[in-house]
Amino acid sequence: VEKDNLVVEGDGIIGKTGLQEVQVKKNVKVTVYDQSLVPKAVKTGDEEQRPTIITCDGRLDIYHEKNIAKFYDNVFLDDVGGKVYCDQMDIFIDPKTQAVTKAIAIGNVMIIKGLNISYCQRAVYDLKTKVTSLLPAAEPGSVPEPGSQVKLIIYPDEGGKIAPFGD
Repeated sequence: VEKDNLVVEGDGIIGKTGLQEVQVKKNVKVTVYDQSLVPKAVKTGDEEQRPTIITCDGRLDIYHEKNIAKFYDNVFLDDVGGKVYCDQMDIFIDPKTQAVTKAIAIGNVMIIKGLNISYCQRAVYDLKTKVTSLLPAAEPGSVPEPGSQVKLIIYPDEGGKIAPFGD
């Protein structure tokens, strides 16, 4: 299925009238192209720009009216800003630009950015800023389950310094 800047591939599909709700049954691959890019990797200056690719072994539920897509089972997001592995992922799409703006990874989350690896139970990844927020518990104010702490492994840069986060 191709819609705007999204290409959805998978095994089996169920759609409601007008494709407002679509379910792809399994073996899903979604490629999200930036509106300014042709469907291939493009080199601009020092930073490579390429599409965001999200795959999962389970189903994908797409809710066009809500601008949300839900991926299940062994989810993998590959973006120029990093890689995210998790059990489930919800992505949010800007209704005007059709660009993916945010991804929420849920369950057994592993994030890889360069040599750095982070583990947690929930993470919010902003695809515009490439900033990831790690969360230990499912809901704000809830009590974290045993083993749900955040683990962050940071490797120093070539000069042996650890770069600060934020300002």
